Amino acid sequence: REPLNMHQCAMVASSFARADLRDPALFAFLSSRVLELARTRQSMAVPAIALLLNAFARLSEFETVLGAEVFLLLGDVLAEVDVRAQRVSAVHAASIANAYAKAHV
Repeated sequence: REPLNMHQCAMVASSFARADLRDPALFAFLSSRVLELARTRQSMAVPAIALLLNAFARLSEFETVLGAEVFLLLGDVLAEVDVRAQRVSAVHAASIANAYAKAHV
């Protein structure tokens, strides 16, 4: 079985966040996987990052040590994104800004 990619992590996190289901073990696992992907810059698509950040913000995961690290590292990743090459939409940009605003980062 292959490990989850960024999009899959984002979909799982978003599903739990929309249902307001808090599962510390699951989010610790997702955080660890996302950090691994982000450190190696694997599957770093802006839509997945936006979805993931909003899920973490909705459930206040940024208040955990791993969640805070996810927010900071993905911020670094986003700073490196070529917005023209990735065709970052205004919706994704607003979504990312909203997540950081919720997290007070």
